[in-house]
Amino acid sequence: MIKRFILLFALFPTLVASVNVSAQASQNFQLDLDLIGVSIPGIDFASIELDLGFASRYMRANGAAKTPEGLMYPLTGTCFLTDGGGVLCNLSIGPSTMELLLDGVLNGQVTTRGPSGSVINSGIVRFAALN
Repeated sequence: MIKRFILLFALFPTLVASVNVSAQASQNFQLDLDLIGVSIPGIDFASIELDLGFASRYMRANGAAKTPEGLMYPLTGTCFLTDGGGVLCNLSIGPSTMELLLDGVLNGQVTTRGPSGSVINSGIVRFAALN
């Protein structure tokens, strides 16, 4: 648990310390998350692989949501730190969205929403890897 907490600080140095933002702009990270109970109509998801890159204030998030069978669906969106030290990501997947609310050790909740913004379902996010 402490290792993930330290990794979180390594991932967000511009927001937890007085570090030159331009120095962080070239850093990219790979974040893998396991999903439990997450779907959009007709598709169940088992995991997310995200490439995170720093912008001036926010992080770009691009990657894929994977089904249990290994099919991949493209994701793109934005992440930022919350006041409580967690991470909030809003990711587009086709006409739907995934909202990830992660705590300080990168575990949390995910909500999927349809094109109208209505909730499709809510599930659990578990930290898997950070590179």
